[in-house]
Amino acid sequence: MQKVVVILVLLFQGFTAQSQFKTDTSYTVKSTYDKLIKKYSFITIAHSEKNAIVDEKYNII
Repeated sequence: MQKVVVILVLLFQGFTAQSQFKTDTSYTVKSTYDKLIKKYSFITIAHSEKNAIVDEKYNII
């Protein structure tokens, strides 16, 4: 019984430690583009292209 309580306390501590940090959203493609377009008016956002050689698999659990 004590082992279960200790494990639950440790898991709860891990969850609360992770929830204290906010995700840094200051560095995104759009925010960087908006900042740099003023100085470099010729820049554009690069778009990805699909490669026929690469096999992509989505939603693998």
